[in-house]
Amino acid sequence: MLELLPVLLASTLIAGIVQGISGFAFAIVFLAIMQYFIPYTQLLALSSSLCIVMLAVNAFVFRKHILWKQIPVPLIINFVVTIAAIQLLKDTMAFPYWHKLLGIVFILLSLYLYFWQQKIRIRPTLGNTLLLSGAGGILGGLFGVGGPPLVLYYLATTDSKEEYLGTTQMFFLFNNMYDFGGRFASGMVTVEILQLAFMGIGTTLLGLWIGRRIFRRIDGDMLKKIVYAVMFFDGWYMLLG
Repeated sequence: MLELLPVLLASTLIAGIVQGISGFAFAIVFLAIMQYFIPYTQLLALSSSLCIVMLAVNAFVFRKHILWKQIPVPLIINFVVTIAAIQLLKDTMAFPYWHKLLGIVFILLSLYLYFWQQKIRIRPTLGNTLLLSGAGGILGGLFGVGGPPLVLYYLATTDSKEEYLGTTQMFFLFNNMYDFGGRFASGMVTVEILQLAFMGIGTTLLGLWIGRRIFRRIDGDMLKKIVYAVMFFDGWYMLLG
């Protein structure tokens, strides 16, 4: 276990910084680095364990900016669709290139939003909530990457970068709680996983703090560009993985 410590500390620090700046993608960065050192199912449980603490801390820091009314409906839709995606669509995963096709979609979407974001106007209507929350549920259920559609939704429907970060962190905290609960119930969260999480939580929170310092120095337009850049990285990770 100790031989994993250097890469664990480095990966949690980097992933925490990205999370602190963009409000998502801790798991994306963490999995991209650690997949070579820990079996994937154990790695998902470790990532979920770290995210619980990290999101709770970040949500507490930005608690005054949370738009509570914008959380329940997307959360319920996301949860229901995630479960449905896992149960009803799992047979389509026999097609080996879904993951790569989704990566291409993320790359193209991030490029479009980065260069032509002024043309995108998403309002908090029921239709948009159903569309993006449902998309997040499908992607989360099939691929474990349901964050980007919800990020786009909250990025467009909040009035400040603080509202965006506070609301997304609370949403993802609730989302991650039932994810962690499912993994715990299935026996994926072992004593060894909790020990690794304990060793990595310090650098995770340090990275989160560094990311927040950067976050406070950027404006809303720069935040959007950073989010789209992270989506671009996410797409390449899925395409090449």
